[in-house]
Amino acid sequence: MPPRKLREFSVVVALATLILVAFCIFFVQVENDLQPVASPPFRFSVKLARLRAKPKETRIPQQLVLTSKDGSINSLPVAVQRNVRHTMALNPWVKVRFLGDQDCERYLLQHFNHTQLPLFFNQETRGSYRSDVCRAAVLAREGGFYTDLDVEMKWKFEDLAGNATTFLASWTEDGSVLNAMMGCTANSSFMLEVIEQLLRFYKGEPVERYGSTSEWMGPVTALAGLKAVAARDCPEQDLAPWEQAEFTCGPHVLRMFQERQLLCWDPMDPDCPGSRYMSEFPGVKYGIYIPSGPLVAWPRFANCSQWGCLTGGWPDEPPSEVSSLFTES
Repeated sequence: MPPRKLREFSVVVALATLILVAFCIFFVQVENDLQPVASPPFRFSVKLARLRAKPKETRIPQQLVLTSKDGSINSLPVAVQRNVRHTMALNPWVKVRFLGDQDCERYLLQHFNHTQLPLFFNQETRGSYRSDVCRAAVLAREGGFYTDLDVEMKWKFEDLAGNATTFLASWTEDGSVLNAMMGCTANSSFMLEVIEQLLRFYKGEPVERYGSTSEWMGPVTALAGLKAVAARDCPEQDLAPWEQAEFTCGPHVLRMFQERQLLCWDPMDPDCPGSRYMSEFPGVKYGIYIPSGPLVAWPRFANCSQWGCLTGGWPDEPPSEVSSLFTES
């Protein structure tokens, strides 16, 4: 073969080899992302994802706050681990803060010892309520994103927030604020007010629930915090849950999504795919949407089969004494 032809042939072989290697890396990454184990392959896939594109600019810090009893992803049930890793792989540039009860207690003692929050946290026996307190404290001070361990994300955080948002959350079907998926800037007025509402709750002082039928501390105090800041900074603004996603409220830019029931009439519907369509557990048949827009997340991952999704700290029923601490507006 003439030297020129040989060089051309070598170039073609080299290019074909590079393309083959690229495809192999891609499929290895996809396969590793589906694995239930923590490990180096998963970290490898996240590093590969970081090579694809730099994150978009957001005012909300690129930090994900997660909480559990011991603050370890490896101690979670396999289905929950998979869901958390899906969130991390979807947002590879985000720094993850995974806090256990001891981490939260230290954080509260270090940064909120001027309040009774550390005392109330230490006395709280319900895991989900300890999480409500811990996430509020970390987000209020540092900002970032938070999701419950069972929330299944469809959109990236950077797309949820855009480049102007300073606070995001969702309206629930029962009229409260879903604190299972939140985001805010550091020193957020909204999260600082949520902490005030949490303190009112623990002191036995009434917390307004503005017509919500929820009896859970987290969503009701989040609603009360949102309403209190809105009444102060944008009293003319109607934060109607069904009309629009983005609001300007004084110096704040809010994005409010909407939890609603999935139609689930067609197993080919991407919002309610086969596993959700076939599930007998009603909790997986809800989605989080842009009002009058597309789905951005599900409050529970598709394989969840019971309330709490085995994430820990979730009781079967709300305590009977809670409702007496909430007042109608």
